[in-house]
Amino acid sequence: MSVKSLRAYIGKHKKEFFLASLATIVQSVVYIVTIFWGRGGFMWFPDSASYLEIAKNLFAHGGFYVNIEWGPQTFRTPLYPIFIAIFYKVIPGVWFVIFIQNILAVINIILTYKLGKLIFSPVAGFLGALFLIFESARLELASQLMTETLFVFFILLTVYYFVKSINENRKLYLIISAVSAGLAALTRPVIQFFPLGIILFFIIFGIARKNIKKCLLSAFLFLMFFAATISPWLIRNYVHFGKWELSSVSSYVFYIYYGSRVLEYQLGLNGKEGSIDIKTVLEEQSFEHLNFKRTDGHDWVLRATRLLEPQYEDYFFEEGMKVFLADVPFYLLVQARKTIIFFIESSASRSYGDALLVGLNLPAKIFYPFLYFGGRVLWITFDLIILAAFIFFPGAFKNKIWYNLFLAGTILYFAVFSGGFSDVGRTRQSADPFIFLFLANAIILFYDKRKNRIKKLAQPAS
Repeated sequence: MSVKSLRAYIGKHKKEFFLASLATIVQSVVYIVTIFWGRGGFMWFPDSASYLEIAKNLFAHGGFYVNIEWGPQTFRTPLYPIFIAIFYKVIPGVWFVIFIQNILAVINIILTYKLGKLIFSPVAGFLGALFLIFESARLELASQLMTETLFVFFILLTVYYFVKSINENRKLYLIISAVSAGLAALTRPVIQFFPLGIILFFIIFGIARKNIKKCLLSAFLFLMFFAATISPWLIRNYVHFGKWELSSVSSYVFYIYYGSRVLEYQLGLNGKEGSIDIKTVLEEQSFEHLNFKRTDGHDWVLRATRLLEPQYEDYFFEEGMKVFLADVPFYLLVQARKTIIFFIESSASRSYGDALLVGLNLPAKIFYPFLYFGGRVLWITFDLIILAAFIFFPGAFKNKIWYNLFLAGTILYFAVFSGGFSDVGRTRQSADPFIFLFLANAIILFYDKRKNRIKKLAQPAS
């Protein structure tokens, strides 16, 4: 490509180039801060250790092992370890994998802009992507050996091409969307029930358009390609463990995370005191297969993951059901409350105070509360602006009601299925692009209304 052609291309895509440049600059700062001052560098989260070990063992032993002596594992879905392994093979350093991951994070910004441009307007897409650039958890996780950046990439592809398939009535886009959803499920299993939402959407869409047969065929097409994408991993897990499942982690999450939240509120304790910690489970339960005492450090983190093996699924499911059945209304009330927190927690205090800037020794008594409460006030403001736009400008949303319903449904899906976790900033990554697009569109609607009112006041009286 000649210099003239490059200039013409940049001129044609000024907004994309600006967003990509700004995202690169901001992420580069966080990348450098993570190296020198971040807690644990690129591997602050305990999960990072197992992802890295699985990636290394892919080349060393040709399989998905945390430790070859423990046999195959199924609690980590395969795509992120494969992602790590590919780039770790090129240059054996976590820093290089994170460098590539930051490029992917920039692409996510561009995809957010394109989605906003498709559903709302170019200005809304630009503003929504601009907001997303500075989201604290996104910046933190782009420089952590964690799945979120890759997962969001596939979620954005899923939603973008699904909307295009509806907009242009092209089956190819629907297939791309389904495959992207499958790849997302192979990155993080939380999306495994998302196709049920797609089926529900097509049923409602078909009834409204009086074309139910065609819509059901589209739903079947999506489901078929989604299933085809995840089927190799399902077959592998059935061969090794006799279970048709993406991951063995669901029962563990049901008890350790969702059960913890309920006990936390029942006992009136904070999260750390009320949670069912994996170390506590080891101390209180007699697992002959896991006869080791808790320690600290890298070795403990890896060995503790053995509780996520398939043979313990029944135990965690039964314990989780005990918590659930003990007081079903209270359980549902707690989960509803955690779903609300999903929309108001910023996690800036965790991202900046606990992780990125810990090495700077900032005054925690001032800095941490400011980020915690300030972040919540900011997110509550965002939510109120979006809600007000729905109330005051219903016509603007009715014009593209199906796209808005799908986007809102996607946000709600992740709020419900991720609301039980304590690290909201991390789990909300999947919904953040769509929330910021709604926010940007709402701001534009209010701005346009104010501008039109000023114009009317400026007109001379007849």
